[in-house]
Amino acid sequence: MYRRSGLVIFALLICAACAAPQPERHAMDTGLPKTAVLSEKEARAAIESSDRFETLEPKIHLLEWQTQSSHISELLRIYKHEESDGLHIDVEILPKGKPYFRSAEYFAGGVVPVTLVQPLVRRVVEIKSIRDTDYDGMKEVSFAWDWVDVPDVLKQVKPELVDGPRPGTAWIQLLADRWYVIGNVRDFHTSL
Repeated sequence: MYRRSGLVIFALLICAACAAPQPERHAMDTGLPKTAVLSEKEARAAIESSDRFETLEPKIHLLEWQTQSSHISELLRIYKHEESDGLHIDVEILPKGKPYFRSAEYFAGGVVPVTLVQPLVRRVVEIKSIRDTDYDGMKEVSFAWDWVDVPDVLKQVKPELVDGPRPGTAWIQLLADRWYVIGNVRDFHTSL
């Protein structure tokens, strides 16, 4: 009888162990605790050092009518000339524009891509929230970012450069004792 009751208890223990909720595992599990703490300073550093948030290629796009504004007309000049093979439109960088612009072209439709001497740089200005995700060691970070050190002449022609902080979202994961941005940083445009 003792042997039979021992088997029954053993069987009940096995059933209870099998029925107990098991921790859910995901494809992105790192084995790290979900409680890994990501500070605002670490989040800012991870986002700003990410190649997905890097400095913008030093090129902006102006429209022909923008180049005729008083701010830009002293820096760039568009001139049209007729040649044997048709109308040519060229863009000249004037002496006052050389500290700002490296090169400029004219594209159909009046688009004038201008390469800047200095690239435009973004910075995280505020970490709005850091929240846990369903993946071990991964956080979703909401933040605000803005352009820094934008030359005044560009602010006048591209007001979107000074529209104020913009929203962004990044997934940041702890890998080998360091936080990295995983996937794309969302909610910000990369062309002007």
